[in-house]
Formats: sequence, structure tokens, C-alpha cells
Amino acid sequence: VAQRLHLVRFLPGDVIIRQGEEEAFDFFIVDSGRCSAHVQDAEGLREVREYSPGSERS
Repeated sequence: VAQRLHLVRFLPGDVIIRQGEEEAFDFFIVDSGRCSAHVQDAEGLREVREYSPGSERS
């Protein structure tokens, strides 16, 4: 698996994965910085999770 990893850098505000995408085959590991997951629902756009190096899914 490690041989298939490659570094990707994102800028603040970049969309990494968009809600509803049918084909999302990528897997991301946050090495530095932070990113957040947002969902669009009846209440509007809201943050549901923040990720940072070493963060675990709860």
C-alpha cells in the first residue's frame, strides 16, 4: 500500500471530495494542517467533522 501513496497538497478553500460524487476512489491521510467535512441538507451547508494529523474517527 505504501508504494501507492503520493503527496497531494491542497490550498485553503479547495474542495477535496464533493458530496454526491458517484466515483470517489481516493483515500486521504492528513499529514499536516487540517480539513473539514461539510454536508448540504435542509438546514443548509454545515460542518460535521474536522480532520487533522492523528485524528481518529469517533
